[in-house]
Amino acid sequence: MAVVCLAGPSAAVPALAAGRAEPMFADLTVTVLTYVALVAGGAGTGAGLLAVARGWRPRPWTLFAGGLLVAVVLTVAPVAGSTDALDYAVYGRIMAIGHDPWVLTPGWLFGKADPVGLLAPPLWRHTTAAYGPVAVGVFALASLTGGASMAATVSIIKVVSGLSFLFAAYALDRAAGPDAGRRVRVHLLWTLNPLMLWSMVAGAHVDVIAAALTVAAILALRRPGTARGAAAGALLAAAVAVKAPFALAAVGLAWAMRRSPRTLVAGLVTGGSVIVPAYLLAGSPAVRAVTGKGASRVVTNPWRPFYDVLHTTSRVTTSFEALTLLAGLAIAALTWWSLAPGADFDPAVVPAFALCLGWLVTSPMQHPWYDALLFPLLALLPRTPLDALILARFTVDCLAYVPGVRSPLRPAWLETAVHRTYDARLAPLLLDVILVATVLTLILSRRSHRPQVALPT
Repeated sequence: MAVVCLAGPSAAVPALAAGRAEPMFADLTVTVLTYVALVAGGAGTGAGLLAVARGWRPRPWTLFAGGLLVAVVLTVAPVAGSTDALDYAVYGRIMAIGHDPWVLTPGWLFGKADPVGLLAPPLWRHTTAAYGPVAVGVFALASLTGGASMAATVSIIKVVSGLSFLFAAYALDRAAGPDAGRRVRVHLLWTLNPLMLWSMVAGAHVDVIAAALTVAAILALRRPGTARGAAAGALLAAAVAVKAPFALAAVGLAWAMRRSPRTLVAGLVTGGSVIVPAYLLAGSPAVRAVTGKGASRVVTNPWRPFYDVLHTTSRVTTSFEALTLLAGLAIAALTWWSLAPGADFDPAVVPAFALCLGWLVTSPMQHPWYDALLFPLLALLPRTPLDALILARFTVDCLAYVPGVRSPLRPAWLETAVHRTYDARLAPLLLDVILVATVLTLILSRRSHRPQVALPT
């Protein structure tokens, strides 16, 4: 991964300055390198989890140190695997010069011949910001610091992402308690997970900031109390104001907080005092931009095979939004039932995990960086048969966004193999297979598994 990042602009690494230098790696080379890295990363993480189940107990801080080293390398290296960080910089630039990124598009800034706007990725050039006010505020601060330089602004965003990733790793380690097995699991699924490092640190996706805030809220809730509830509520509201889907984790954790009415009330008060003013300042366009993304679809949409059949064989135009919602709620309920809180499962994490899993596996919007919502929660649960399925799904999704920048790829057969065959056809089918396997696993495995270590009380 570091080699791909450090080799300069390619099909996986966007250019951050004007000019078109000949890339060091051809599209085929960078695609193969990235595929190999992601497959090896997914397999390695699975092997590590299996080893832990069989009694392997490395020093947790050794794994943390390894993750720290890799995160630092990928933070200082150029952004890779996506052009989202460039979009962040453009939205931040629009706000930094006094305009509204929920109203104006990157195309407007491009038309002004702004140095940052001229490098706006074509894919989202005519789309307003779909991020919360806290996220856009971070982008604006990065732009104010980086000025008219895309490279400087993206570098600052990458530093924020890298620090958020490492903070989440530290907070997860603390939340896991003193048991070495639990702490090793945390670092395998988050800190030293190559797929997560690629998506969150190399790609600098804003989801990692929301994940860090959510983990901090979980850590605050490890002990009941009004002050801790207030802190958790503010942190969760800030996470939601970064990316709206983190509201699912907030709702699940709020449900767990109901056991202490004072904690819940304190969290609701501080949460409202954060998110309401944030959106009032941002204005109604920010609300519409965030909520309007709910009906969006991507090429790896797991519903795509069914949608294609209906679309091509009949005049049925009914959308899948209602079906998606029902399926997500059903899987969330099934997950909650399968992982019924008790001595084995943390009652504070299970509701949030169930809601997030239900949404992720059924959503028409499939991006690997969305898994930053799920993996911190998964890391705090004991081993279950879901581990392999969730890791496999994450790997399939990561591969569907390789190499991540250039399209069409050259030569033409590579474009056909990667984007038209795997991304558009094979990946949705694999996601459907994993979805069915997940449902069957949840039905068959209720309380049948017994982890070797108990969660801290």
